[in-house]
Amino acid sequence: NKVATKAEMRFNVSEATWIPEEILEQFQVLNKHRITKAGDFIITSQKTRYQERNIEDCYTKLRQYLEQASFIPGEKPPEVISEHSKNKRIEKKKYRGDIKKGRSQKVDF
Repeated sequence: NKVATKAEMRFNVSEATWIPEEILEQFQVLNKHRITKAGDFIITSQKTRYQERNIEDCYTKLRQYLEQASFIPGEKPPEVISEHSKNKRIEKKKYRGDIKKGRSQKVDF
């Protein structure tokens, strides 16, 4: 009563002209453990009991991997530190500095 429903998808990464080069480079970096020495990218799925659904799942996984590779993070805006925060930080530094100065001063009896 065993049925082979596992789906396996393979394609050669170097021959994938349908993926833009910038995305392909990032794709290879992020998924190097899924690429064989021959250059084949392998995706498998055996989630369901139906091979058609497993094939669909392989396509979904491939889509997700390509989306991850195509993500370009934007630049972070510069941090705006309020005047109150700056003053509070400087006060703490002065307080800690005074404590350390107190340790090194010699006391005459």
